[in-house]
Amino acid sequence: MIKRIFIAMVLAAAAVMQADGQTTAGDMLVNAPAELLPMLPRNTRLDMIDYFKSSLPNASANLLQGKSRITALSADNVEVDVSGASSYQLALLPMGKDTVAVFIETYHTPVADSSIRFVTRGWEPVAGNLFEEPVLADWLSADGKRSRRDVEDAVPFILAEYRYDPSTRMLTVTNNTESYFPEDEYGAVAPLLRKQLLYSWNGKRMVPVKNK
Repeated sequence: MIKRIFIAMVLAAAAVMQADGQTTAGDMLVNAPAELLPMLPRNTRLDMIDYFKSSLPNASANLLQGKSRITALSADNVEVDVSGASSYQLALLPMGKDTVAVFIETYHTPVADSSIRFVTRGWEPVAGNLFEEPVLADWLSADGKRSRRDVEDAVPFILAEYRYDPSTRMLTVTNNTESYFPEDEYGAVAPLLRKQLLYSWNGKRMVPVKNK
């Protein structure tokens, strides 16, 4: 009986916290749906946060028996090294009177490549187009735009790593394609592609920052 009352009190407190808009990035990580973090059960996430807050070097075993740990944690940002081969970043974004979150999943082998999604504090997809992921045309330099066909023939896809900085509200997208292709294949088109793209969160969506 006492245990049930305690659980009810915890759940009620969590509901109030969400209603007041005080949910932290760590709270969201703990409550993420299992299908989004399949290697990290909820109790493991709680342990990882406790270890980080206590400045302990402990790593937690994930479901594949790899070692996982929190590498950064603040009220509006949490970063997780899942196994060395993959990582997560979850950052809160102010949006009017509400808060949404950007969730970035990065696979580091053979070359770092990320996926990105925007969710509510309850992990529901955010309605609307908050970010247009870059396509080849966005990566082309001035010279690249004049030689687009050559780039398309040499580079069938772009491998890009995403990283959001809550302090500046900037999303950096880094082109890692050069590390994937052999030098003799990529070297000729490398000057035709940008190394990075920058986006700024304006409170409604990620907008591209024009390169100087």
